[in-house]
Amino acid sequence: MLRIPDTSTIDPATARSWHDAGKAVLLDVREAHEYQLEHAPGSLLYPLSYLEPSDYPRALRGRVVLICQEGKRSLAAGRELLQSGVSDLYSMDGGIDAWLKAGLPIEGTKHDPEDYAI
Repeated sequence: MLRIPDTSTIDPATARSWHDAGKAVLLDVREAHEYQLEHAPGSLLYPLSYLEPSDYPRALRGRVVLICQEGKRSLAAGRELLQSGVSDLYSMDGGIDAWLKAGLPIEGTKHDPEDYAI
């Protein structure tokens, strides 16, 4: 039986450090409405529900950090991608929730300074 390796996990501070240094791409695997509400600055959206390993953007060469809400979907996405031969993947432990708890910058409509409520 072929064993699929597990996706390595990293903490939000490491993910941000790698991204800021140009050493990793942040790939958010949540749904579009979740991403719109809040996401890590500079992250790209590729929802798990649309994930097709054969269509994985090969332009994303090098280190890729997968992000979701709590860390479960990013691990699932990582397993699918690893099984199809994509490598150098990391799951951000704790997802965007951990990113927020770490006090890292965030973007999205949930954090807009303007209140458009009537």
